[in-house]
Amino acid sequence: MTDIGEIIKALNDFGRFQHWLVLMITVASPFAGFHMFSQLFMVIPVSHHCNTTWLDTIHLNLTEEEKLNLTIPRNPDGTLEQCLMYTPVETSLETILHSGLNSTEKCQDGWVYPSKPKPSLVTQVWESHFLPELNVWFLYKTGRVSQEFKDVYVLKPEQKSNSSTILDLVRNSQLAKMTLVISLIWFVNSLAYYGLSLNVGSFGLNIYLTQVIFGAVEIPARILSVFLMQRLGRKKCQSLCLLLGGTFSLLIIAVPKDLPVVITMLAVFGKFTMAGSFSTSYVYSAELFPTIIRQSGLGVCQMTARVAGIISPLVGLLGKYNTSLPVAVFGSAAVLGGVFSLLLPETLGKELPDCVDDLTHKRRKNKETNDSVENGCTKPNKGSCISERITTTHF
Repeated sequence: MTDIGEIIKALNDFGRFQHWLVLMITVASPFAGFHMFSQLFMVIPVSHHCNTTWLDTIHLNLTEEEKLNLTIPRNPDGTLEQCLMYTPVETSLETILHSGLNSTEKCQDGWVYPSKPKPSLVTQVWESHFLPELNVWFLYKTGRVSQEFKDVYVLKPEQKSNSSTILDLVRNSQLAKMTLVISLIWFVNSLAYYGLSLNVGSFGLNIYLTQVIFGAVEIPARILSVFLMQRLGRKKCQSLCLLLGGTFSLLIIAVPKDLPVVITMLAVFGKFTMAGSFSTSYVYSAELFPTIIRQSGLGVCQMTARVAGIISPLVGLLGKYNTSLPVAVFGSAAVLGGVFSLLLPETLGKELPDCVDDLTHKRRKNKETNDSVENGCTKPNKGSCISERITTTHF
């Protein structure tokens, strides 16, 4: 089979066209943040009280304020009780005004929420028809390249390649261990990232100001992670970001609650490092999984991250019992992920694995395997795959 790596080199590797694709894909990325974190402002506590329309059957000319004073008890701070109301009575308004209502009960007819005009919503659907199909994936699925490579001749494989499924992630012991560690990293990364992001209201400062800072620090964090991956390598960058993010989160526990500025600063540093870790995870995971099962592996990682995203708000509810519990869980999880990431191999400057067998053969530098890669394109051993001959990308 034709060497895909040579084809990409002929196209100048990560050149102008690839940069343009990245730019077009990232156009939609900023809008995802609005959907993700808008709930911080849309689901904030809303004042509400029991529905007490029963009083209208006694007297219709009462103002809303008078009705609430007669039918809803108040909290010590003067606010209306949200889950209790005075027990309805069948008597005159004069008797109620004279004697008052003392017996209370839970809301019987629902609740009343403040009604405000709903803003209009404009929704647009973007379809990325201008993005080309990934040629490596196309080659694996069809055995041929797209029309852009008219001068490239593709030889018929000597034997049919085995189709790969998500089960291949656990059939090979080495790949299973690697998948487990990568999934753990994605899990703790998502848990800590969203744990900090969804708890901006608990740090003591204005929630809107904190959210602006949280969003702003992600820009330099993700840019810096690109340079760190090139200088330190993927593994060290991943581990460093997780360890620092977990440490900053754990330090919040030691800061007194009357120092909200310090708490917010530590949370911002934690969010900074966790954002960099998230960016590293996408690159690192894609380079670790073999090409033939790369998308399935990334899908599993994304699934574990989404599970952590679901659990993260629930962990935040532990703050009702102890305000230090949520950040302790988030910080400890990040530190654990940073330690486990050291178990993974480095991928910077290394040739990407094509199939599951390459995880063993390429790392042992098996001469027979290397010869088959150089001389041909179809590997005669079980689990045959097409040789990409692609190394990790230098941005």
